[in-house]
Amino acid sequence: MPEIRTAAFASLLVIVAYLGADAQVGNGPGFDPTPVTIPAPEKAAPHPVTSMDLLSIRDLHGVRISPDGHNVAFVLGQAIYGTNSYRSGLFVVGTEANSVPVSLGSVGPPHWSEAGEWSAEPPTWSPDSRYITYLVKAGATRQIWRWNRQGGRPVQLTHNDNDVQSFEWSPDGKSINFTVKKTADPKQAELLEQRGILYDRTISAWGQRPVVEEEMTKSEHKTQEWVYDVTTGEEEEVTTESRSESRHWRERFNERLLGLRQVTADTLYYVFKAKLSPDGTKVAYAIYVDDPQQSVHAAYPLYVMHLDSGPAINLTPGAVYVSDFWWSSDNRFLYFTEGTFDGHSPKLFKVAAQGGTARQLAGGAAEWADEFSLDSDGTRAACVRQRNTSPASIALMDFRSGETRTLVDPNPEFSNLQLSPATRIDWANIYGEAGHGYVIKPLHYEFGKRYPLIVTTYKSGDYFLRGGVGDEYPIQVFAANGFAVLAFDAGQDPNHKPGDFEAAKLRWKSPLASLDAALKILDHMEIVDSHRRGLTGLSYGSEITTFAISHSTLFQAAIVDGVGFPDPFFYYMADRTWRRIFDEWGLGCPEGEHSNRWREVSTALNAEHITAPVLSNEAETEYIAGLQTYSALEHLRKPVELFIYPNEGHVKNQPKHRYEIYERNLDWFKFWLQENEDASSAKREQYDRWHKLRDLRQKELSAHL
Repeated sequence: MPEIRTAAFASLLVIVAYLGADAQVGNGPGFDPTPVTIPAPEKAAPHPVTSMDLLSIRDLHGVRISPDGHNVAFVLGQAIYGTNSYRSGLFVVGTEANSVPVSLGSVGPPHWSEAGEWSAEPPTWSPDSRYITYLVKAGATRQIWRWNRQGGRPVQLTHNDNDVQSFEWSPDGKSINFTVKKTADPKQAELLEQRGILYDRTISAWGQRPVVEEEMTKSEHKTQEWVYDVTTGEEEEVTTESRSESRHWRERFNERLLGLRQVTADTLYYVFKAKLSPDGTKVAYAIYVDDPQQSVHAAYPLYVMHLDSGPAINLTPGAVYVSDFWWSSDNRFLYFTEGTFDGHSPKLFKVAAQGGTARQLAGGAAEWADEFSLDSDGTRAACVRQRNTSPASIALMDFRSGETRTLVDPNPEFSNLQLSPATRIDWANIYGEAGHGYVIKPLHYEFGKRYPLIVTTYKSGDYFLRGGVGDEYPIQVFAANGFAVLAFDAGQDPNHKPGDFEAAKLRWKSPLASLDAALKILDHMEIVDSHRRGLTGLSYGSEITTFAISHSTLFQAAIVDGVGFPDPFFYYMADRTWRRIFDEWGLGCPEGEHSNRWREVSTALNAEHITAPVLSNEAETEYIAGLQTYSALEHLRKPVELFIYPNEGHVKNQPKHRYEIYERNLDWFKFWLQENEDASSAKREQYDRWHKLRDLRQKELSAHL
């Protein structure tokens, strides 16, 4: 790749002027206004991958081709360990061969989701392909900013008092429709503080948020529609009186949908995405259908419906999961991506709006491609492409020639890293559930030698295998340090009737059976030492891990993040949403008639059966939910250690925390599965603690001889 060209630095400081180098995003990671840069590739001596290599990856957070097909805009983000912060960058690259990305500067702090992940928001092009627009928080609120595709000074378009949530250009390019959410009224918060709050099971006690803050989140934040006039620069709220007939489509769509729905009491059915056709006459929409009577698993089909009359047309009969879709500019076709649950890449299709056989355009190869966007002619598509051993890059697909080529590799340094290839394995467990995983051998693997194993959960596929769900378990770093790794996919959570406890138990029993099946394959391959196996997980992966170590002896060490969900203690703190989930599982009050059911699945109530040392890396907002299991293990004098990370959510995002977790997780498995210790004096206290935990384990093992 030629050396990256950067626009004049002075033109990049318009947004930066609003942000200090030490600006904080809430109480989490900081923001560094220095734009992300992409270095020119340099050949260097190959070396094993490190935790810092993984932490410093430039991640793609949105890619979009221009309507005329001549350019692709994309957003990059990068963690900066030294300042515990993140950088962002907006780039544009031509689609002709040998084009060089041009940096348009920073796009401000990341937009963090409720779970703690950097939300992917693709840049948006004006209909004439001259401008790029994006949401930027440059001050107190997120607003729409505009860049010229050639570079230069960005311009702030909207100046609303509230955060802009989403926006869309009108087809003629004369206006931008956007939505905002009103901020909470401080007077309402003051009233709540004075009068107290009635507890009604809507408060998530385990999340430890201030109750006033949580109550305000539920009662405030109304969505408003606004319009920005591109010619005059004025913006105004769209009221019921000023809203045009074409902008009533959501109400009309909902009215028609209610008349078409036919569901049973056991069926969960909802629309999770809907898009109006360019001419404003039809709506395409994807639904989630969970009907135990119809299928073992939930389905996500795509429908189209005229707003005036006529039946809803299923455009994707038999489809498992329509993950995204969009209209052609002439209203005649819909493009959609269909994902699967087998770990392979989504597929891109084109189908006539009136229905018929869909034509596959891309996807399904032995690599991962997603986040497609097409030009107005539907002849070119930009996408994000990655493989098991290479992070995401940007590719261009030309449907006329059938050619696919890389436009931008944001991480050229990876060509100098020694990475272990991945081999896919497939199985069927004793419950008939198909499963798959990817085996990564140790970097300097010797045929016939058996190695300690680390299993990551709970999803895996043809994409870059970085660190499992939540990115806390550095797969290639484990391999570089002498471990075999299984990137394990737990498959789909099977449907069951609400309250059917026997069927609900498959949520935990089926993954355990799949782990057993996978381990037998690895044993047959003569790769893994069956006496040195570790299991890991975050979220549902933690449920799988804690169930496995409390209901089997397959693993000799474990690391989790979140260990309390199937425990009685969490049930008592659960809000209405979680109570509903427990009811669906058939788990009622632990003190009542369901006490035996809790004994079957709870980790804490089966703690006496756990022999694997357990390390838990918990967010400050979630650790309370796991204290029953931790306390039970501690009381039974089992080897357990809990770390709590301040100002973190479900997915930890502070760079220094992420790096520390990478390194400690590596040390934990080296200590327990390799009997290997880091000689650094800075880690002496860590190993002093772990030696005491090892003594506890030895005493327990001796007592059972």
